[in-house]
Amino acid sequence: MITIGDGGKRISRPYDTEIQAQPAASTATDYGSIIKGLQTIKEKYDSSLREKAKSYGRSGVEEKTFDTDDDLYARATSELDSKYTPKRTKVEEAFGTATESAKKEKAGLGSSYAGEVRSIRLKEDRQLASQAERAARRGVSDSSIARLEKAEIAANAENAVTAAGKYYADRVNALNDKIRRTKETYDDAMRGYEISYAIELEKKMEKYRAQRDKLLTEYERSVSKDEEKRIGEYLKEEGALNAAYERANGDYAGEKRANYNERYEYLQGELDKMTATERKGFLKAYDSILQDYLGLYYAKLQK
Repeated sequence: MITIGDGGKRISRPYDTEIQAQPAASTATDYGSIIKGLQTIKEKYDSSLREKAKSYGRSGVEEKTFDTDDDLYARATSELDSKYTPKRTKVEEAFGTATESAKKEKAGLGSSYAGEVRSIRLKEDRQLASQAERAARRGVSDSSIARLEKAEIAANAENAVTAAGKYYADRVNALNDKIRRTKETYDDAMRGYEISYAIELEKKMEKYRAQRDKLLTEYERSVSKDEEKRIGEYLKEEGALNAAYERANGDYAGEKRANYNERYEYLQGELDKMTATERKGFLKAYDSILQDYLGLYYAKLQK
């Protein structure tokens, strides 16, 4: 129901979708479908008018660009890279320097060990030669004493080689352990930076999204308000122009005229299918609804 006027009095008018009782229960004509047909045609014009009003409303909106999540991510990572890249670089350089130094020391130990073993063997050879010369002068080259002296010289050499090897192995193990600890320290530092980076990145993204969304909401609220205002202005001006034309010419104009003419032609075609009695009863039963749908063209039905 639509309330018109004041004082609490009501004037009842059926909605477009409400169908009044058909004038003759036995008639085969579906009067409700006729009204729905008029409603469908009317809706074409109403829909077109709404779209034009919306288009006009949007045309006055100042376009504004807002950052996407990808834009915000690029901004945040750029800021964090400028902070964390120098730290990572410093750790990487320290790790590289320490590792390279240990590797060079290992390589040097290998050369030193090989040289020391050569020196031990050369000393062994000289001692054996000297021992053999002394034994020969004394004529005891094959004596048990000579053999014991040779065995002692060889054993001393082997002990020296073993000691040098142990020293070398201990130093290599110490350097390997140093390299391992250096790598662990490097990995821990880089992992710490990754965790801190990820945490700060998430915080920055939350902050930037909130700022962006606030601006976007304010913009959309302003745009919606401006659009509604312009839509209202368009509809008001369109209504005023149509009313002025209709008063001056007794007819509709443009798209509105075509739509009302379509309504009239459609209804006239349906009326032509009715008997005179059905036509009279239908026009009487749906008089107010037909006036709403046909407007100025309603009078043509009475001719």
